[in-house]
Amino acid sequence: MDDSTKSEKPKGVIGPKVTRRKSKAKINSPDENLTPTPQIISSVNENGEIHNEVDSNSEIKQPPTQTMEVHHHPDLHHKKKHLREYFLEFLMIFLAVTLGFFAESLREHISEKSKEKEYMSALAAELKNDTLHYNVALKETLKLRPYLDSLFTAAHYPEQYNYLFSGKWNTPINEIVVAYTPELAIIQQLKTSGNLRLIGNKSIAEKTIQYETFVEGEYKQDVFYVYAAANNVFALEDQMCDETDFNKVVNRNLLADISNDSLGSTGTYDMRLIVKDPVMRNRLANAAVNYNARNWGYVTILNKAKNQATALLQLINDEYNLKNE
Repeated sequence: MDDSTKSEKPKGVIGPKVTRRKSKAKINSPDENLTPTPQIISSVNENGEIHNEVDSNSEIKQPPTQTMEVHHHPDLHHKKKHLREYFLEFLMIFLAVTLGFFAESLREHISEKSKEKEYMSALAAELKNDTLHYNVALKETLKLRPYLDSLFTAAHYPEQYNYLFSGKWNTPINEIVVAYTPELAIIQQLKTSGNLRLIGNKSIAEKTIQYETFVEGEYKQDVFYVYAAANNVFALEDQMCDETDFNKVVNRNLLADISNDSLGSTGTYDMRLIVKDPVMRNRLANAAVNYNARNWGYVTILNKAKNQATALLQLINDEYNLKNE
C-alpha cells in the first residue's frame, strides 16, 4: 500500500467536529428579570468524548438586589445614672405615696366627723328623752308622798277609817310607777363599737362617761331600793286586805280592753283591812314610811342625774349646733 493510500482518510470518518449548543438555565423566580444567560459550548474529541465549556464571552446576569428591612434592637446597655437622678426618682415615689396617704387620711377624717355628728345627734335625742322622764318621775314621786302618809295613818289607826283603805289615796300607791330607768343605748353603742374615740371634744367624752357611770351605779341602785320598798307595801296589803273591789275593776278593764297602764285613770278601788293584828298593822305602817323615805332619797339621786344629763346636752348642742334639730 502506497503512501497516497495511507494518507487518504477512510470514508465515513469525519474529523473533529465542533458543535455549539446553547442551553438556558431556567430559574424559578417570580421576577421576570431573572433570565438564565450562561452560554455552554459542547465538543467531541478524537476519542469521542464530549466536553462542555462555558463561553467566556457570554454574560451572566445577576438578579437585582432587593432592599431588606433592617430591625434595630434596643440598646440594653444602660448608661450609669447619677446620684441626682436616683434622688429625683425617690422623691417622686415618696411624694406619690405621701399624697395618697394624706388623701386617704382626709377621707377617713371626713367620714369620722360625719359619723361623730350622727352619734352626737342620737345622744342628744336620748338625753332629751331622759330629761323628760326625769321630770315626770320627779313629779310622780312628789305626788305620792301624801298618799303614803294616809296609808301610814290608816294602818296605825284603822278604826278611824272603819278599817277601809280608801281608793282615792290607796289606788295611786298601787298604780303610780315613780322610778325611771334610762336605757343609755347610744352610750353603750359608742363604747362597744369603739367609737367613743370619735368624740373630738374631750369634755363631752368625759361627761358622757361620768353620766353613764352615775346612772349604772348610784342611780340604778337607788331605783332598786325604791322598787323593793314599793313591792314590800304591795305584798303586805295582799296579805292583810280584801281585794274584791280591786278584782272588779280589773275584770271591768279587761272586758273593756283597757291597758294596765291606764288602770288608775279608769276608776279607784277600795281595800278593806281584814287582818287587825297590831304587829302586822305596824309592819304595814312602817313599810309605808320606808317607801316614802326611799322616794325621798330617789328624788335626790334623780335631780343629780337630771342635772348631769342637762349639762351634757347643753355641751353637745353648743359643740355640734344641734339646738334647732
